[in-house]
Amino acid sequence: MRTNGSKEVDFIAIIDRSEKILVQVCESITDQKTKERETRALNEAMGELKIDKGIIVTRYEEEVLTLDHGTAEVIPIWKFMLRY
Repeated sequence: MRTNGSKEVDFIAIIDRSEKILVQVCESITDQKTKERETRALNEAMGELKIDKGIIVTRYEEEVLTLDHGTAEVIPIWKFMLRY
C-alpha cells in the first residue's frame, strides 16, 4: 500500500478477522538509512489508517521501536512465520 506521502508499506495482515497489523519486510535494519526508511513509511501508514501496531520482518534482528503512531516490533522471519 502507498501512503498519502507516497511511502510504501509491504502489506497489511489481518489477524482473527479483526486485528490489522502493518508489515514491512527487509533483510536488515542495521543500516541507519534503511531503518529510517522502513520506520518512516510504517509510522506514516499507522497514522493514516489508525493502526497502532506494526511489524518489521528481518532476517535476524529483534527489538521493539516506539514510533509516533504506535509501536513497531522488529522480528526475524522464523518468528513471524511461527506466530502468524
